[in-house]
Amino acid sequence: MLHVGPRIRCLLLAVLGVLALVPAARAAAPGVNVNGVPTPSNVDDVINSGSKYARFFVLWSSVEPTKGAYDQLFLQTYTDGLGRLNAAGGHPVIVVMGAPSWANGSSDALVPPRNPGDFGAFVGFLASQLRGKVAGYEIWNEPDEAAFWHGGAPDVGKYTALLKASYSAIKAADPGAEVVTGPTTGNNYNWIDGLYNNGAKGSFDAVGVHTDTACLDRGPDFFYREGGQIGQYSFLGYETVHGVMAAHHDPRSMWITEYEWASAKPPVPKGYEWATFLSEDQVADFYARGIQMMKQSRPWVGAVFAWNLNFRTFQDYHTSETAVFGALNEDWSPRAIYNALKGMPK
Repeated sequence: MLHVGPRIRCLLLAVLGVLALVPAARAAAPGVNVNGVPTPSNVDDVINSGSKYARFFVLWSSVEPTKGAYDQLFLQTYTDGLGRLNAAGGHPVIVVMGAPSWANGSSDALVPPRNPGDFGAFVGFLASQLRGKVAGYEIWNEPDEAAFWHGGAPDVGKYTALLKASYSAIKAADPGAEVVTGPTTGNNYNWIDGLYNNGAKGSFDAVGVHTDTACLDRGPDFFYREGGQIGQYSFLGYETVHGVMAAHHDPRSMWITEYEWASAKPPVPKGYEWATFLSEDQVADFYARGIQMMKQSRPWVGAVFAWNLNFRTFQDYHTSETAVFGALNEDWSPRAIYNALKGMPK
């Protein structure tokens, strides 16, 4: 998750729907982002929240620090934790990112690998180890943003090569697992258009976006426009992304793997002062209303992941922006956000 630059003043405009291409079987299924590896404790928190999906991160650099040598304890932890989630009817999603130095020639894991095939080989291996346990793999996180793609400006062509190598490897190892494009920073429709223009169509099962909203202290029905289209940093910017998909005649679904509002008492990290303007009940209402809007009229939206479940339990929200959004309090007790998600129709 990343916020960039000052937010543009919100304008209240009529919400324009985009016709669905093909209805998704599980429109707007609720999910949560989880801090850390899957443990009995956080898996139980996911289950108790009523979320059908849970999103975890895997750093390639941590699992295969030396080529061909894998961290077996790490793999077993994921095997056990995801199996526990599966048994309760949950669907894990894994974000794979972070290249080891042997693959990218750098001590910085956010520099992409020199050879996309090396990344593909790793995600293929991971998919073979977790076969049948993972609903989907996201290929990198926010590759359109310099904060997550180092060693040069984000490059949609180089990223497409990474995506293609990953798709073929994952499908060979676990055909049932979906491959999701690296989620964009906000609803970056220009990046998605670039994927299609670089030949990515057919090398993913769903488009991933992060609906960072420009109206952070307003509800999901507020947005602004840029160039006549709903803006990238509007919550409803996913409508513009869907328009790009339609223009490329792509009936695949869209996964919103981070969406957010926050409530916090001061002090908060710089740039997050808006979080002090909202009550917990308002935030809970925005979260629930955002998903309801998708369920009612956006059948092409698949899984939707709240940001986040439990970062506040590990971090101080006064100093860490990720903790501002936690659905659980520092003592693991539920906040209003958690209860709203739990009470939503599944």
